Amino acid sequence: MAKTVQSAFNTFNDNIVNLSSDDVARARNSRDFLLTNLHSFDKKITNFPLTYSEKSIKFGSFARKTKIIEVDDIDLMLCFNGSNACYSEYYNGKFKIHTENADSRLKLLSDNNFLNSRKVIEKIKSSLSSLYCYEKAEIHRQQEAVTLKLSSYTWNFDIVPCFFTTDNFYLIPDGNGNWKKADPRLDQARVSDENQRQNGSLLQLIRTLKYWKSKTRIVNLIGSYFFENLVIQFSRNYGLSSEIDLDIRNFFLFLYQNIENDFDDPKGFQGNINNLNYLQRLNVKNIANNMYQICCDAYTYKKNINHEKSIKEWQKVFGSEFPNYG
Repeated sequence: MAKTVQSAFNTFNDNIVNLSSDDVARARNSRDFLLTNLHSFDKKITNFPLTYSEKSIKFGSFARKTKIIEVDDIDLMLCFNGSNACYSEYYNGKFKIHTENADSRLKLLSDNNFLNSRKVIEKIKSSLSSLYCYEKAEIHRQQEAVTLKLSSYTWNFDIVPCFFTTDNFYLIPDGNGNWKKADPRLDQARVSDENQRQNGSLLQLIRTLKYWKSKTRIVNLIGSYFFENLVIQFSRNYGLSSEIDLDIRNFFLFLYQNIENDFDDPKGFQGNINNLNYLQRLNVKNIANNMYQICCDAYTYKKNINHEKSIKEWQKVFGSEFPNYG
């Protein structure tokens, strides 16, 4: 129950959208414990590649603080030591890692002196059985990571093997045995810098809108990474106010105006990240327009000090879990 639109959003975000501080602390502890174990594998497991712990990365929405309730997966990049291997780009952003001069641990995971990313992933998977507190490990569906299922928590880990290059980017599996560029540090900097520029209000806006996306079947076809970057771009273009309801209203207009367009990966690695086809883009555009009209009515009611009617309009956007007036 809430008497004002702002208090309704506060209650909604605290109880429905955001992770609890206890869950965040437990998830971080389990993540750090896992990383410590992974970095010790090269000393405990025969022929496990040497790790480069200083360059391993905690990435994804949990690390960027844009994760919504509840914690379901946590992303890690486990960095390995190149051990005198070298790399070259050979086709359309694909890379090969050459192991002619590398140590035996990498040679054992190579085919004709090219490091096979699938074999690296399989080595991680088979080695995880030594950890008693985990239920099972399986290869991620896109062949880019190992998904580790926990026995005592609700979340899993996606573990991505990587190498840090002399050109200051990472190489990760491409799903076909080779490697591709990645650098989650750029994503982290992009959201952190913009959040600071908006006095800390961007992260909550992202989480609230991601919750809306998750409950809207057609819109949920938008990839999470693309959607998050849409919100960041909206903030960069127009700035944010001190009123989250106004920012949500304005974002829906931005979504309506831009969802039909391609959207290039801000890092410059992946090209267009708008994965929707023409009809899907059109459907999302129509939904965004409908949401914008509802939000306009809600904002008008609030400005006229009719918070009860405004809150009822917001329930049309977010559903029955948005607090009632009272």
